[in-house]
Amino acid sequence: MPVILLTGRELEPIAKEASENGITEFVYKGDHAAAEMDVLANRINVVVDAYVNTSA
Repeated sequence: MPVILLTGRELEPIAKEASENGITEFVYKGDHAAAEMDVLANRINVVVDAYVNTSA
């Protein structure tokens, strides 16, 4: 099952550990939350599509 991490922390310090613990994708919400929600929606679509296509 895909897992997307939405975080307010910079990604570099946590990316390796998160990947090792099963995180599929990352989205940094930063200071531009509205724009990042578009990024989050896109990542959700991409991850779900990939998951569905590999599970079928």
